[in-house]
Amino acid sequence: MTLECVVTPVDLGNYVVTPANLGCCVVTPADLRYYMEALEVAERLRREHDHSFGGPWGLNGPVGDAGTSATLTALLETKDARILSLEREVALLEGEVAMARESGGVGLGGIMPGSRWGSRASLVTPPPTDDSRLLQVLQERERKAKSQLEESRLEIQKRDQEILALSAKMKTLEEQHSDYQRHITVLKESLCAKEEHYNMLQADVEELRLRLEEKNKTIEKKTQQALQTTQERNKLNSELTELRDHMDIKDRKINVLQRKIENLEDLLREKDNQVDMARARLTAVQAHHSTSEGALSSLEEAIGDKDKQIQQLREQRDRAEQERHQEQSLHERDIAEYKMKLHTLEGEVEKLQVRLERSLAEKDKLEAKLESSQSELGKAKAELEKMHGEVGKSTSDYESYRHRLTKLEMENDRLRTENERLHHDLERSHPTYGRSSMSGGRDGAGEVERLQEKLDKCQADLRRAQTELRMNQSDYERSHVEVEQLQEKVEKAQGEIYRLKARLENAQSEKDSVQEELERAQATVARQHSERERWVNEVDKLREELERSQATVGKAQIGQEKTQSALDKVQSELDQLQERYERQSAEIRRVQAEREKHVYDYEQIQSQLDKTHGQNARLSKEREAAQHEADRLREKYEKAQTQMARMQKEREGASAEVESLTEKVDLLQAQLGKAQRDRENTLGDLELLKEKYEKTSAQTQKLMVGAAS
Repeated sequence: MTLECVVTPVDLGNYVVTPANLGCCVVTPADLRYYMEALEVAERLRREHDHSFGGPWGLNGPVGDAGTSATLTALLETKDARILSLEREVALLEGEVAMARESGGVGLGGIMPGSRWGSRASLVTPPPTDDSRLLQVLQERERKAKSQLEESRLEIQKRDQEILALSAKMKTLEEQHSDYQRHITVLKESLCAKEEHYNMLQADVEELRLRLEEKNKTIEKKTQQALQTTQERNKLNSELTELRDHMDIKDRKINVLQRKIENLEDLLREKDNQVDMARARLTAVQAHHSTSEGALSSLEEAIGDKDKQIQQLREQRDRAEQERHQEQSLHERDIAEYKMKLHTLEGEVEKLQVRLERSLAEKDKLEAKLESSQSELGKAKAELEKMHGEVGKSTSDYESYRHRLTKLEMENDRLRTENERLHHDLERSHPTYGRSSMSGGRDGAGEVERLQEKLDKCQADLRRAQTELRMNQSDYERSHVEVEQLQEKVEKAQGEIYRLKARLENAQSEKDSVQEELERAQATVARQHSERERWVNEVDKLREELERSQATVGKAQIGQEKTQSALDKVQSELDQLQERYERQSAEIRRVQAEREKHVYDYEQIQSQLDKTHGQNARLSKEREAAQHEADRLREKYEKAQTQMARMQKEREGASAEVESLTEKVDLLQAQLGKAQRDRENTLGDLELLKEKYEKTSAQTQKLMVGAAS
């Protein structure tokens, strides 16, 4: 069964096959399906060519890597091969049309020999009146088809030239991209070097901080030793003053005993003289009784002289006592003033020590806070790096999901258009073909169902990709918020570190000022101690002079008393001699008894003198031991002074070294800040290069989109 129909240009698409091309032959439904399938394949290939040409450049952005360019090149080669095959098929169809036309010149109802329609059923010829008009129409349509074919070829050549130009641009962009990659690699290497330098500087800062802590500990130890030495010195000074007071008491006791011994010796000598004088007087009385009156007058004269001398000595004693009291009061006032000054200076020294300890404690607290802030800064930096990695990973996942979503949307659009086209072709071909196209309809329905399933599957993948994209976007936003929070924490920690460093520097300067004040106070205390010792020595000298003057006055008083007693005794003896002149024998017996008594007194005084000598020797030994102890304490005090001076020098050296280490720390911190600024500048250059790269990519994308359109 044959079906007579006329093929129109609409049915055959862009490549028009008219009845003129076919030699005014009658086309069967099988032939129509064959030509329609061929033209549908050509149209689909053309759309795929246009889609593949516009897709990678218009939708997905510029292709920056070598894999995408290789894929594009392979796709272009396959499209060129398909175009060549289609051109060959079109040439074959044109040859068959020409053969059909030649056979149509003999007779319109003939069958084309050797053609694919030779085995078909017999053709029904149209009425001969319409043949010329139909032939003209078909020839005109053939010319239009040829002109459209030429236009398509020119368009294909134009597309090939554009593809070559875009390939050249793509090569230049790939070279530029490789240059950017190399530059980014160099920047990353420099950034790694800066980070290594930063880590080295951080390690140097930590080492210097440890050394500074060791020096501070050494300074604290030296300060404690200095305090201990000061306490020992104060203790030794107190012991020395106690020993001096004890020695003064011993000296006073020794002087009193010496005066007692001298008095006893004088008394003993006086007794001996009295005994001798009594003997001489006895002999003189016995021998020269007549000369008693002359002796009495001489004794009276001697007594008058002695009275004058005693009066002069009393006046001298009064003047010496008055001067001694004045000098003693002056020295006591000076000593009290110096004691007050020394007490105030010791109070100031204690206040400075308390301030120094408070500043050291504050410095320790600040260093502990600085270490804790630095540890928190390190943790925040680690968390920031971790979050940066997670953000980069989320960004890459986001880009991959967006790329997949774009591909799925493209696939969905393509399947939707293909489904619509198939539905349209099915609806258009269904009333034309009738029962002969039932099998083709069933095949089209099966293909439609398959494409519908594929479309549903792509839509499900698209929905899943969209949900994953939304989740990744939420994760990305949350990560971005966490990164901003960590950045704020890092900035706050850095501000806290800078503030603590400033407070540490202030504490260090205050410590230095307190140290200088302490040194000045110690120098003032040492000077006051030296002045105090000098005044104490002067007071001791004046005290010794006063004691010597008191001893001289006492001796003079004793001599006066002795002279007065001797005068009284002589006067009494003269009275007794005058009264008892007649009783010489009784007087001699009394003198003998008195002599025996004096001998007994002499023996007692001699024994007392021996005891006094023993006590004096014992006191001398005690005095020598006390002097030896005082010398030993003085040597110990001098050693403590030298040790304190040496410790002061070591402390000054340690302070100088601490200052040098502080300067080194400041220098390293400046280098560290410079390295951080270089790092920030490098990151800024990297961001600028990324922006330039993105701008270049956008320009390339615009160029590609313009070339594709």
